[in-house]
Amino acid sequence: MYIRENTGSTLLEMLVAVLVFSIIATAGTILFLSGQSAWTVTDTEIDIQDSLRQILVRGSAELQESGTDKNGVLQVNILNGSGVGGSDILRFAVPICVCGTSVVDENCDVKAWGAPLTWGDSGCNPTYNIGNNGKVDICHLPPGNPENENTLNVSVNAIKAHLAHGDRLGDCDDCDPDNYNNRLIEYLLDADGNLLRRVLDSSLNPIASVAIAGNVSDFQVSINGDNTVVTMDIDLSKNTANNRAITRSANIDVLLRN
Repeated sequence: MYIRENTGSTLLEMLVAVLVFSIIATAGTILFLSGQSAWTVTDTEIDIQDSLRQILVRGSAELQESGTDKNGVLQVNILNGSGVGGSDILRFAVPICVCGTSVVDENCDVKAWGAPLTWGDSGCNPTYNIGNNGKVDICHLPPGNPENENTLNVSVNAIKAHLAHGDRLGDCDDCDPDNYNNRLIEYLLDADGNLLRRVLDSSLNPIASVAIAGNVSDFQVSINGDNTVVTMDIDLSKNTANNRAITRSANIDVLLRN
């Protein structure tokens, strides 16, 4: 009968095992950290791209509706270096219709310029308020004497006929474009890196404000010599979860259509 002696592992074998385990653990840690870093970078870049997309979809789409009125007055004003950190402030008006009035006059010139309270809404709302008596206020323009407009209270069934020959919804006084209080749209940066869309009244007081994009570090605006193209230069920046700074820049040319 033979008895095998159990001598265990030698010191050299243990050192080799520890070394192999250390190599595997180190490689695994490096792979994990690399994957985590790539994920945080991708996540941060998605946030930056989303902010840029919001500026493209909203800011440039609205700005392109601006331009020069029938008297040759440019409806775009750039306040160079007047914003946070030396950024620019962009103010402009767009064609609007008040209380259902037409955007253009009989010569196809823009009748009124202003600032819709809600982005994407020019104020041309087809809905109307029905009074307690079941009737609707109409600003009536008498045929042959449209300057002698007067407010009528008509039935719902008569609305289409009145609108067809130039009348407009609402009280005549309320529908005067010259009395429309929302005068300018303003885009500017706040101290937290948000690009704000604000509506200003005739005294340049903000009456509505919403952040349309974040992660914006600089906002610069210029206009060409013909006053037909506005260029927005935008810098965006955000730190990843492991404090790595990701920056992107965009140059957007907007053709003024009016």
